Amino acid sequence: MSSSLPLALPAAPLRLALPPAHDSGGTAAVRQVVKRDGTRMPWDPAKVTRAVALAFHDVLTNGAPNPHRGDAPARWGVDLSTFLKALAITGRVERMLELVYRHDREPTIEQIQDTDEKAIAAEGEWEVARSYIVYRERQAAARLAHHPDKDRKSTRLNSSHVSESRMPSSA
Repeated sequence: MSSSLPLALPAAPLRLALPPAHDSGGTAAVRQVVKRDGTRMPWDPAKVTRAVALAFHDVLTNGAPNPHRGDAPARWGVDLSTFLKALAITGRVERMLELVYRHDREPTIEQIQDTDEKAIAAEGEWEVARSYIVYRERQAAARLAHHPDKDRKSTRLNSSHVSESRMPSSA
C-alpha cells in the first residue's frame, strides 16, 4: 500500500538555505543590490526563487490566478519538484552573478532580472523564460504609466543612480 502524502512546509516564514556566492577571497560576491530608485538593499536570493516559481506557475497553469503568490510556505503555488527547479535556477543565478559582481560591485535589480532570464533559459525552460520576460515588460509598462515623466529606459536597465564604475565592463 503506497501512501502519497503531500509535502507541506512549516507555517513559519520560509528561510531558504542557499549557500551564498563567494569570491576567491571567501567573502560573499553579492552583498547588496541597487534598487531602481538608487537605494541599496541586502541581496536576498529568496526573491529570485519567488520570481522564478511564479513564472513556472504561470506556465504550468496557463496563466490562472495564483492564490499562493505571496505565500512562501506554500512554495508560491508550485509543487515540490517545480520548487526544487526554482531553487536550482536561483543557485545558477548566484553563480552567474558571482562571476560578474566581485570586489564590492553591486548589480541593479534589472541586471539581476536579466541574469534570471538567462539562467531560466540555460535550464531549457523556454516557456518559463518567456513568461518571466513578458511579466517584466508588463511591470515596466505599469511603472511608465505610473510615472509618465520618465522614459522607458529610466524605468528599466539604465538607472541614472548607478555610477558607471558599478556597471559591469563590456569585456
